[in-house]
Amino acid sequence: MTTPLKPATLGPFLGLSNRRRAYDLESKDRARQGDFLARAENVNITKEGRIVRREGYTEVDPGTDCHSLWGDPKSDLAYFADGPNLKCALGDGTGLSISTVFSGLSIGHLLSFTHDGTAPVVSDGVTMRRILPTGVAPLVPPLLAALPLVDVGVGALEAGRYQVCFTYMDAEGREGGASPVQQIITGLGGSIQITGMPAAFPSGVSALVVYISPVNGDVLMRAAILTTPATSAAFPVLPTLGARCMTRRMQPMPAGSIVRLEGISRPPAPRCPAAASCLICCLLPRAPLSSIIYTELKPCLLAANSWIRVSVTFVSTRLQISMIWL
Repeated sequence: MTTPLKPATLGPFLGLSNRRRAYDLESKDRARQGDFLARAENVNITKEGRIVRREGYTEVDPGTDCHSLWGDPKSDLAYFADGPNLKCALGDGTGLSISTVFSGLSIGHLLSFTHDGTAPVVSDGVTMRRILPTGVAPLVPPLLAALPLVDVGVGALEAGRYQVCFTYMDAEGREGGASPVQQIITGLGGSIQITGMPAAFPSGVSALVVYISPVNGDVLMRAAILTTPATSAAFPVLPTLGARCMTRRMQPMPAGSIVRLEGISRPPAPRCPAAASCLICCLLPRAPLSSIIYTELKPCLLAANSWIRVSVTFVSTRLQISMIWL
């Protein structure tokens, strides 16, 4: 008659022991009963004595100087810097795919990200850019690099004074700051002749907008949207005028080391035309903060004559910001 084999029991496991012999791993201590392990690779031992698989990782992109990882809350994409390159990480369910969005970041500068409701915005402390499916573009279109020349020609205009200015417009209809206003005076039967316009649009620009005031008027109204670059244009008659120019005396806002866009309601003020909201860009340096002056943004542009004073203090681990309209 054979004696049935008695099954051996192992555990709970007490950890790894490299001092015991491989055949003497059972603990004889009544207060600590269980078994030690001679080898344990890629596993963790819980406090209850169970063996669980250790979490691991697989290198997807070796990189050289990776930092500033940020996940877009409105998509499945993440962005990070690798030296001068802005890279994008996309999870497809089986792993991560890495692609380069843009090359030209300021090396050694930490990145700050936010979302403007349409696209992610990134700043390296030198330049602020929007991340689009086709690449990157300026947060708002730039100012004109050179001022076109406005002169009087022959046409059918009324006699009087006319004012002209220009803006760049991007594909979403965002306009940059307006050029300085030029003024001409023509007699009866004159025209507005424009020369020296840009032969090519800069990156992120889709059109050149021409604003003209009514005769002897002071409000510049949209006269034309030129989607094809042309170095000259003529207005022998005054076209049907559209919306007034909203970006006079404005310029693209400077990049900050920390960028946040917030919609903030404000009361009307003599130097700040009434509006439903404005955008405040918090440019927070790494130095200790006491009081900083920020410029009002409307919309996404700096108004040259509108300022607020922002007092920034730390309360415990929270940042407290108070604003006074000037």
